[in-house]
Amino acid sequence: QTLKSFDFLMPVMNRISIILIYTVTPLLFWLLCTGPLMAQDRFTDSLLFELGAAKKEDRKAELYITLSQHSMAGDYKKALSYAQEAVFAAKKDGDHALQMRAYKLIASVEFYTGLFDQAIPHFDLAADQALQSGNEIEAINNQLNIVLIHSALAAYQKCIRGMEELKPKLVAAYRKAGKEWPLADQVSIHLNMGVSFLGIGDLSRAHQYLDSAIALMGTGPDPSGTLFKLLVTKGKVSIREDKTSDALRLLDQAAAQLPGAGDPARMILLQEARMEAFEKLGDLTRAAQQANEGLYTARIVGNLVMGKAFAEGLSRIYRRAGPSDSAIRYMDMVADYERQAQSNRVREEMTRKELKQEFEQKERELAERESTGRNRLVFAVLAFALLGLTSVVGMIYYRRRYRKMNLRRLQQELESRQIELERQRLEAELSHKDSELERIGYELKKYHLIEVLVGDLQSEPTASAPERRSTQAQVRTKAWEEFEYRFQQIHSGFYERLNQEHPDLTLNERRLCAFLKLDMTTKEISDITGQSIRAINMGRFRLRQKLRLTNTDKEIFDYLAGL
Repeated sequence: QTLKSFDFLMPVMNRISIILIYTVTPLLFWLLCTGPLMAQDRFTDSLLFELGAAKKEDRKAELYITLSQHSMAGDYKKALSYAQEAVFAAKKDGDHALQMRAYKLIASVEFYTGLFDQAIPHFDLAADQALQSGNEIEAINNQLNIVLIHSALAAYQKCIRGMEELKPKLVAAYRKAGKEWPLADQVSIHLNMGVSFLGIGDLSRAHQYLDSAIALMGTGPDPSGTLFKLLVTKGKVSIREDKTSDALRLLDQAAAQLPGAGDPARMILLQEARMEAFEKLGDLTRAAQQANEGLYTARIVGNLVMGKAFAEGLSRIYRRAGPSDSAIRYMDMVADYERQAQSNRVREEMTRKELKQEFEQKERELAERESTGRNRLVFAVLAFALLGLTSVVGMIYYRRRYRKMNLRRLQQELESRQIELERQRLEAELSHKDSELERIGYELKKYHLIEVLVGDLQSEPTASAPERRSTQAQVRTKAWEEFEYRFQQIHSGFYERLNQEHPDLTLNERRLCAFLKLDMTTKEISDITGQSIRAINMGRFRLRQKLRLTNTDKEIFDYLAGL
């Protein structure tokens, strides 16, 4: 009964297993293949989400740099686009260090995709930004990257000149910064110098640099594989020198540097060098063995260039050792590799052109975006500046106008007040002078009366004639001194100008000029001086002659008023 039940269930179980095989297996395969990609996409999405929330340009530049580095393993187009956005954000922030990193990323993508002509100017820009940020070491390292491009283009002479020029500068820069020159960088320079001298055929210099690099490396662990490259390159130099035994010894040392599971990329280089060494040694069997192993490894890795090299090696070996049909078969394989390589070169060239076009288009878009942003900023600044300037000018204008009107009003008030005060002062002074003159005239008349009285007393016996004359002279002198003092206060400088123009005037004529200056009549002068009107008129006539007014229509008063 149990067997019957089992027989009944078998077809059902078979169908279920078939369904599981055709459904679950693809699902598991899909999960295994896309799991890392999904994790990668989640990381990219998180960066993009953070980028959308970022406000500061330096943070945006950092995120774009991270996205570019993350995309470089699988999508050069995205890596290049992110690097360009990083440059744009770093420029807006004005951070030269960030601009250097962004330009270096662009140049690295272009270097890896074979766009060497574009990579060189971008490495130059990275070096320039490094200098502006004060990082001389990074600037020299970017120039060294340009030298490595010359090495990749087989321009070995340029590479050697660049290395020899930059090496002392790099040493000085590290010393200036108080840092130690990293050992890995020293070894890298010596390795590239050795490869370049091998490229131009200077084998002794190549040995010199490779030996110095090996000495720097020492005998410690080498996870980076640099010592392996040094030993293989030195082995190739020895092959060129026909020192095959030394070359094989160096290649055995290089093989000892390989990890236990082996590294296909390094293994290919070792197998190629061994094939060349055994072929030169004449051991065609072992040469063919190394060539076959290398051809197999190249197929696994998918390296068409090395596959072609091994096929050419096998073709040469079989042409020398036979059979000829094997040589022909490998020649056909070389031709097939050449066709594949040509097809790959065409695809790579198309990819490079596409990358270049996308790069240029992205540059135009960023330039337009920058220009638009700059124009908006300029217009906004100009608008605000114009508005501010108009406000300031208007404020200054109205303020000046208000101040000017205020000042004019105050000035008018002050002038009117000064005029009033001056008028009052002059009126008071004039009144005072008039009263003084009246007083002086009165005094003169009084002294005249006194003189008359003194004359009347001449007959009296109490006073002698000389005493009376002395008294009269004293009285007259005092009166005239008082008059002339007051007159000088009113008409300052009159006597000086009169003496300057007419120095021959007598004292009495000067006094007569003073009376006439005061616009006194002949009678008033006669009353004051005690002289007769006829004497005064004769004095005026003689004075007119001395003043040279005889033959003119000008009055003596007008002439004296002008002095």
